[in-house]
Amino acid sequence: MGSVTFLIGGARSGKSSLAVEIGRRHDGPVEFIATAEAFDDDMRARIVAHQGERPKWPTVEAPMELATAVHAATQRVGHRRLRHRVGRQPVRARHVAR
Repeated sequence: MGSVTFLIGGARSGKSSLAVEIGRRHDGPVEFIATAEAFDDDMRARIVAHQGERPKWPTVEAPMELATAVHAATQRVGHRRLRHRVGRQPVRARHVAR
């Protein structure tokens, strides 16, 4: 089973840049789990910018089904580096519940 690297931190704390740096240093396959949702124009722009910064790694968009995405990734063959943005997870849960 591959290993998983979680990067957690607040909004605008550098998680995406660090994830790209770690992934580029890794000599095996890399898979990226993105958890952000574009609730406004600023967030849409930030997501597009982050997508442009990443190499052409397989990317899973999992804003709400993170556990499922991580489980599936760990079942695939090879070593994977995964980035997780938890800063807005509670906000998303409240947003969906409304």
